[in-house]
Amino acid sequence: MHGEAAAQGDGRPGTGRERRDGTSAADGPDRLAAARPPDGQACGRWRSGFAQGFLTNVLNPKAALFFLSILPQFVHGGDSTTREIFFLGILDVLIGIVYWFALVVVAARLRVFLARPKVRHHWELTTGWLFIAIGVGVAAAA
Repeated sequence: MHGEAAAQGDGRPGTGRERRDGTSAADGPDRLAAARPPDGQACGRWRSGFAQGFLTNVLNPKAALFFLSILPQFVHGGDSTTREIFFLGILDVLIGIVYWFALVVVAARLRVFLARPKVRHHWELTTGWLFIAIGVGVAAAA
């Protein structure tokens, strides 16, 4: 039975008609919906990812060294030193939020654009030639 079904192209693995995620056009949206985790699990993953990113940033010694070396240049001293340092820290966080939000929005739109087969082909061709040119340049310099 499996051989006959596979020969008919029912979307089973190995038939060449499946998508990258293992589904086929014949599977429809029901199979994709079944593959999604329930809302509670997706929220848990989001929290877990946020917590991991937060801890990575907080425990990053490079960030602490950056603030210890750069921040004092912008603090004038006097009575409100703590307030100025707090203000500069909040300003850094706000700038970071705006920057990452803009980056995510641009990346999401770029992903849709780069998913087009023609654009993807030209992108891969261009980057391939670029890597070849860099390799030739490095080889010539050596």
